[in-house]
Amino acid sequence: MANVDTVLLISAGDQGDRMQQHRNVIDTAKKSGVKNIAYTSRAMRNRETLAHQLMEEHFLTEDYIKKSGLNYTIFRNTLYMDVLPIFVGKNVFEAGIFQPAGDGKVAFALRKEMGEAIANVLSNEDCQNKTYKFTNNEAYSFYDIAKALTTLSGKEVKYNPVNISTFQERMRLTGIPKPMLQKVVEFNTDIENGQEDEITNDLENKLGRKPTTLREGLKTLFEL
Repeated sequence: MANVDTVLLISAGDQGDRMQQHRNVIDTAKKSGVKNIAYTSRAMRNRETLAHQLMEEHFLTEDYIKKSGLNYTIFRNTLYMDVLPIFVGKNVFEAGIFQPAGDGKVAFALRKEMGEAIANVLSNEDCQNKTYKFTNNEAYSFYDIAKALTTLSGKEVKYNPVNISTFQERMRLTGIPKPMLQKVVEFNTDIENGQEDEITNDLENKLGRKPTTLREGLKTLFEL
């Protein structure tokens, strides 16, 4: 970090002690004379009621940055639209969508567009202790996802909202590791509870155009 004015901290993976990894970066930036730090956090409605405890570490990192005395910019990114092929599975056009997310919605946006917006902010603005929430202009349920995939593929895709125990039993048969299954359940619980459906214009404003819609994104992601 020698002779660096601004550091962008991309949140670490969930292997090991990622909070310590984040603190290491922030502490080193301060010791090295870095003036500004930016961080890729998550756009969740209420940190007090999160089911997915890994998400709380984003807010703890935000707290640590704010206490560091560095000028900061926080980018709270929505759930990547890019993860939908993983969420719905390879056999979605044969088996439909099977998730315990109820009627919950997510303001899904493409990862590359959030990355572009982050680059625009850091290239053109000073870090002024601001927090941006990068979301799409609309929030989408798995019913919306099923409808879009049906239209794009010409094959009927149905969304089957199930309870958690039914979902866990079905997923265990696939051999998914228990810790991974727990994370998937927590993601879906937060979606059902409305943690992921907040909408802002920050992403559109910093892109200079409207974000890619669900239908447009799914067409690319599923090569339809």
